[in-house]
Amino acid sequence: MKKHKLADSAVYRWRYWLGYMALIVLFCAAITAASLYAPGGVTEAEIEALGTTNAISPSHLGSLAQTNLPFHLLQRGLFSLFGVTIYTIKLPSLILSFVAAVAVFFLLRRWFKPNVTILSLVIMTVTGQLIFFAQSFTPHILYITYAALILLFASLIVQRAKGSSLWRLLLAATVGLSLFTPYFWYIHLTLLLVALIHPHTRYALLAKRNRFKWLPAIIVLALTSAPAIFLAATHHDLLKSLVGIHSLSWALVDNLRLLLYHYFWVKPTVIGGQIAPVLDFSALFLIMLGLFKTIQHHHTARSYMIGVWLLLSLPLLVLQPSMTSIIILPLFILLAVGVEALLNQWYSLFPRNPYARITGLLMLMALIGVMVLSGLDRFTNGYRHFSGAVHEFSTDLPLLQKAIAGRQNVVLVANPHEAPLYETVARYSKHKLAVNQPAAEGTTLVITRAEQMAHPNTDGWTLERIVTNSHAEQADRFYLYKSAKK
Repeated sequence: MKKHKLADSAVYRWRYWLGYMALIVLFCAAITAASLYAPGGVTEAEIEALGTTNAISPSHLGSLAQTNLPFHLLQRGLFSLFGVTIYTIKLPSLILSFVAAVAVFFLLRRWFKPNVTILSLVIMTVTGQLIFFAQSFTPHILYITYAALILLFASLIVQRAKGSSLWRLLLAATVGLSLFTPYFWYIHLTLLLVALIHPHTRYALLAKRNRFKWLPAIIVLALTSAPAIFLAATHHDLLKSLVGIHSLSWALVDNLRLLLYHYFWVKPTVIGGQIAPVLDFSALFLIMLGLFKTIQHHHTARSYMIGVWLLLSLPLLVLQPSMTSIIILPLFILLAVGVEALLNQWYSLFPRNPYARITGLLMLMALIGVMVLSGLDRFTNGYRHFSGAVHEFSTDLPLLQKAIAGRQNVVLVANPHEAPLYETVARYSKHKLAVNQPAAEGTTLVITRAEQMAHPNTDGWTLERIVTNSHAEQADRFYLYKSAKK
């Protein structure tokens, strides 16, 4: 009777595809839950970004002089199609995070074995840092997405993958669009300089047989970068923002202390709406192991690219510690190197013992399983129950939309920090909603809590209802008034 081997089973043959599908389900579930459930609200930074989106008018050229212009134009288009909800506010970041995840997947697949890629991406997904930026309508996701796409396309070109002409065009388009994001001019210039120094990349750029192939990409680069160059040349405020020197902080001791809280501090704290430390300590161990192995094998092309990006991002991170998104990609790659080193080290101890190899794999899977469960628990419960984080996120928008449903003429009064959110609702909502406008007789007057506390005088109006949320403190979110009878 023929014995069945494990390698003959359908599950074994399809193990990687099953792993890839599980990854897609895990990532999509994580970013959807993060946008709707935990944290499930918008921060002040997101409301400020909405103010930039509202200021853009395609008919007025000067209004286009904004940093991260493609990001805000995408948001305007999504609002026009789907209206304004918590989910659609975060939808541009969710879309870009999916693009970034796909780019990171193919980048790791070119550099690592499938088992390392799957295990590493699972850890990356549940660390919480990527998911946090994925659900946040802030430019942080752009640094992750642009970096992932640039490294992927550059790797495909240097390694002479099929369709190199397409990869050149996509690389040029990505570089051109990224010029609207602060500091990317510095990253591109340094990457170009380093590429000209390294013989392998210099050959891919300057070899006679390759020069003509770059002509279409140069044209695409000129077309995609022309708007940023023109607007920066005609609007000096935009130029200063893109250069970003005035945004740097030279208080190095304070900056390093903030980075210590971000990555190494044991006690949880909230920095910019994000719970720190941003990485699990087991993930941090794998990253340190990956860094050691990268230094040990510094001669490889992979180590060279990782080292270059670290050297580019670390100075910016020290001078602008809030930009942790710029270093996420190299940290994730180092994590994959650490996972690879851990597997290789164990397999090298028992090269011919299949039981020991399986035991080592099961132990690693158990470690990753603990990291997954603890990461998910830390993210969901942290952003829903940690008081420092809960109050960073406003869930007032669905409360307002429910409260004014069925009302035709509504005037809402909000303070300047809240106004961009409600102005966005007024612009794309079907309700007749006016923000910070005089309220005529017969209209419903809605006042936010912050504005009510600051200016409690409501002469001539009768309180009709107080809209509350489920919080134990500061639960009164809106005050609804109607005209007082004379």
